[in-house]
Amino acid sequence: MDAGAALREAGKLGPYFALGTGGGRPVSDLYDPGQDALAHLIDEVTRRIDAPEPRIGASILFQGYAARLWSLALGPASIAGIVPDLSPDRLWWRSADGSLTLGLDPIESTPDGVFRTVVDRHLFPLADALRKRVRLPTALLRGNVTSALVGTARVLNTAAGWEATRDLLRRPPLADTGTLTGDDFSRRSCCLYYRVPNGGLCGDCALR
Repeated sequence: MDAGAALREAGKLGPYFALGTGGGRPVSDLYDPGQDALAHLIDEVTRRIDAPEPRIGASILFQGYAARLWSLALGPASIAGIVPDLSPDRLWWRSADGSLTLGLDPIESTPDGVFRTVVDRHLFPLADALRKRVRLPTALLRGNVTSALVGTARVLNTAAGWEATRDLLRRPPLADTGTLTGDDFSRRSCCLYYRVPNGGLCGDCALR
């Protein structure tokens, strides 16, 4: 099975695992402080969820984006042992009122592992770009990364997926963000979703 077939198989699990079609802008635009793409996207998400301030929209955007990336990397890795090449200049995005679609063309595999593919190449640069726009604690963003990872593992619900997730959660700087017991995860931070109207507390929230 090649990377394209592995992604198509993973895409059957749900929309977060599926690639969009039609094209868009490279995700590297979101990480570039000289671009306005990230600021516009934060505003869109903030309006869509009716958040009282942009940093809440930025947190929810980051967690949702992390979940998409974990799904695109961990799904094929769990199913076929293949990590797709999700290089920032090859992965594209587009938004419809703050709802992100991600796509990839052409589809190839990479020798990089899941951690480097998702965290080093995407989430660390995005976190740096977000903090230049809004005030968000590093611990909150790292908690969003691990919460999104465990959510992806729950949807996959495979032995390989859970094994990979536990390995990833042992790696710094994710190792101190929460506790995974079985498939139950308790994070040590809060994503601020409780401040969205009618948002409530997430199942893994530290405020519980």
